[in-house]
Formats: sequence, structure tokens, C-alpha cells
Amino acid sequence: MAKKRTKGKASRKVARKKIAKPSAKRRTASAAKKPRSSTPKTSSSKSAAASAVDSTAAMNLLRGRASDRGPAGTEITAGELRFTRAGVPDGEVIVGIRPESLDPVPADAAGPVLDLDVDLVEPLGEQALVHGTVAATAARSGAEEEQAILTDASSRAPVTAVFPAAGLPAPGDRVRVRAAEERIYLFSAATGESIW
Repeated sequence: MAKKRTKGKASRKVARKKIAKPSAKRRTASAAKKPRSSTPKTSSSKSAAASAVDSTAAMNLLRGRASDRGPAGTEITAGELRFTRAGVPDGEVIVGIRPESLDPVPADAAGPVLDLDVDLVEPLGEQALVHGTVAATAARSGAEEEQAILTDASSRAPVTAVFPAAGLPAPGDRVRVRAAEERIYLFSAATGESIW
């Protein structure tokens, strides 16, 4: 009988080991099922330019030019959009503006403004996405292929803005939108790296 008890204890130990292994596998399987972040992680092999361009996914991107004006700063132009910023080198730039950074303003408003020809209005409760085009050259990112910023040859650039739900424009309307200068981003057209 002593042998049977030993055998019984040994078989219980084996049974415990068999139970322990599947639970470890279950933990691994449940860890694999965790939802992943919607933002892809930047690998260390990615270039700095591609990383900067990744951040432009939700931006309106316009092809622009920076021209040094001496003590007055550097004038940035992108189609009809014009503003001044210090410390920007001369050359081709990409101007990035997030849709929520474009505010509707009266037709005679000044500053960094764009006249948006409305194509589509998407009501979203208290706000709406207003899609249209502006007199500028569009730029798009090549982040998917980790390339520099590529440009389109169009004279009308697609732009999206977020408007309050009250008093929305209709398709076919022309509305003026303004971005505060501190909410306008600049990227090098040659490398895609962030300038400001």
C-alpha cells in the first residue's frame, strides 16, 4: 500500500504539472488577444523624416514657400495663405493645419486665412466636418512607404475643417477659415522633417 500512496502522490504531481502548463498557455493566448493601440509604434530603423510625416496623418497639407524678409521674419505662403514666422529657413515647405485648427470667420477677416469652397458637410452632433477645396497646391505624405513628401500638381487643394453645428455652410458655398499662427505646422518639402 505504501507504494500505491507514493504512486498516488506522484500521479497528483503530474496532474498538477499538466494543469499548470495549460493555464500558462491560456495566459499567453489571452495576452495575444489584447487590443493593440491604433497608433503604430515607430521602429528605431525608421528615419526621422518618416516619423515626422507620420504625425501629419490627420492634417491638411499644402505646398508652400518660405522667404526670408530679414528682421521682419520669414514670410510663409501656401496658395492664398500668408503668415510670418521667425527662424524658418528659405525654401520649399509643407504647411500642415489640423481640421480642428481652422475656424470660420467673416469674409473680410485678415490673418492666415483660406477661402474654402464647400463640397460636403458631415454633421457630427455639436460639430460638423466641412470638406472642400482651397486655392493652393496639395501635398500628401509618403509615410506609408517611408518616403519624402510628395506633391500633387492640382491648383485646388482638398481641405477639411471642423465647424460648430450652428450655421453650417451648404455645398457650393464659399467660406473663409482662419488658423491661429501657433497652430500651423511646417515641414521640409525635401526631407519631411518638422521645421516648426
